[in-house]
Amino acid sequence: DVLTNNGDRMPVIWNNAGNPGNVHISLERDRVVALDNRIVPVLMATEKKAASQGKGYKKKVVELLADFRKNGADAKGLKKLQKFIELHSNGGKAWDEAV
Repeated sequence: DVLTNNGDRMPVIWNNAGNPGNVHISLERDRVVALDNRIVPVLMATEKKAASQGKGYKKKVVELLADFRKNGADAKGLKKLQKFIELHSNGGKAWDEAV
C-alpha cells in the first residue's frame, strides 16, 4: 500500500484508522488477501498543491524506510501495521472459518 500510495487500507504512513474491510488477514494461515486494490498517482507537478502533496508522500516513505533500516521490527510504521493486524484479524478465526 505504501508503494502504490493506497492510503485507504493500511494505516502505515497515513493519518487514518485504515479500512479493515478491504483486507482479510489470517494469522493462523499466514495469509493476507487484499481487496479493492488501487494505485493513486503521486503528482510531482509544478502546481503548488500537487507538488506539496508529492513531496509530503515522498518524505513519509523515506522516513519509513530509514526507520525500518535503523530499527527493523521496532520501526514505528511496522508497529502501527502490527497493531492494525492484531486489532482486526480476530486471531484469524473469522477468515479461517470463511475459507
